[in-house]
Amino acid sequence: MNKNKAMAWFIIIIMILSVAGFVGSSFFAPQDITKKEYNGYPFLEQSGQWQVKINTQNYVFQNYPLELENLSSPDIPPFSSSRVYLGFIPNDTVIAGPQVQFLASIMSQNGIYPQQACVIEQGCPDIPLVNCANPTIIMRSGVKNTFSTENNCTTLQAPDNVELQKMTERLIYKFLGVMN
Repeated sequence: MNKNKAMAWFIIIIMILSVAGFVGSSFFAPQDITKKEYNGYPFLEQSGQWQVKINTQNYVFQNYPLELENLSSPDIPPFSSSRVYLGFIPNDTVIAGPQVQFLASIMSQNGIYPQQACVIEQGCPDIPLVNCANPTIIMRSGVKNTFSTENNCTTLQAPDNVELQKMTERLIYKFLGVMN
């Protein structure tokens, strides 16, 4: 074997070992996991998300409950019906879609059938229009974070998407019994 081939094989082996070392180090490196407890529920924080196991379900949140205690406690009408409408205003300044989907997922895991709905007809896709005759949760923009309840409607108002996420998580924590 000539000197050039030997040098080429040496470089190839070094490169392969470097890549293997880089990939392998991510599998064996200690991960930063924080464990906390809130109201008797064990939370694990990893990569900026909080995970909690309630009964047999795992739930993942962006905010630890303690961070949301400053938000008022929402009044949740009893869901005597198995269907709850999740209403939003099309083309609102806050984008409720991701939060509606998150809440719908939690509700369906707990035996409640969520139905997306619009609060106004203008710009509404082919989904029902909702009023407060049926159990409804409405997400919309507002000047500040507020929960309000009227008839069968619970309304979440927030000035931006980040705050709407906090409001939604606060509502879900109450729904799941983690927070009062």
